[in-house]
Amino acid sequence: MNDEWKTLIPFGDLHLGYSTVNMDKIHKVIDYIKERDCIWIGMGDYIDNTPPSHRFYRQETSLNTPQEQVFNFVDLVKPIKHKCIGLIYGNHEIRSLNYKTGFDPIKQMEELLDLHKLHRGIGTQHFFYDSPFRVFATHGRARGFWFSTRTATKVNQLLKLHEHAEADIYMMGHVHDTLAFPKNIITGDKEISTHWFVMTGGFVEYFGSYGEDLNYTPVETGCNAIHLNMIKKEVKIERIV
Repeated sequence: MNDEWKTLIPFGDLHLGYSTVNMDKIHKVIDYIKERDCIWIGMGDYIDNTPPSHRFYRQETSLNTPQEQVFNFVDLVKPIKHKCIGLIYGNHEIRSLNYKTGFDPIKQMEELLDLHKLHRGIGTQHFFYDSPFRVFATHGRARGFWFSTRTATKVNQLLKLHEHAEADIYMMGHVHDTLAFPKNIITGDKEISTHWFVMTGGFVEYFGSYGEDLNYTPVETGCNAIHLNMIKKEVKIERIV
């Protein structure tokens, strides 16, 4: 990529501490970010965060404690922390807040990584600007099992982001898929603009996971890179792993 291009990596749904996480692919994404002039945003669910008291806890799939998972995430991304533009909360981090544990995984990650205050407090969704692009990122939330079924259902959830946020690029985690596509939208009298919609991937392998237990639709683990042409306002999506 030349100076006309900038690269954004949405990186989330790692679920560190879960038994079927593909650590090899996670390390490949870390290396990709290390070796390139790019920025990345955390899309949530960095840790599995399922303590023994939680109704979803299973001893055979939980490798360590939530606190250890936080330390593992911090050690993992420390070499690329200077390229981070923020950590969005995922439902697995919010789990601690909902259960009133007094443990805020994101706040602790930010403190341990010494992220600048500009990165903090961005919640479950975040707008950021890198002219000429406006980007909207959200972890995504689920009630029921819509996120685990048909591709069309997940696409509809992603497209709904356009109903309440105005952006050039929409990014959504949570569904563990890497589907990305453009959509043309009429913005004025005989004026059309192109908007991009991106599912930001995940790293939990299907077999032996809760996905298999609950008959979720399998998806291939992995992560996208979003290449932005700052002159021509073009977008290219590259599958990293």
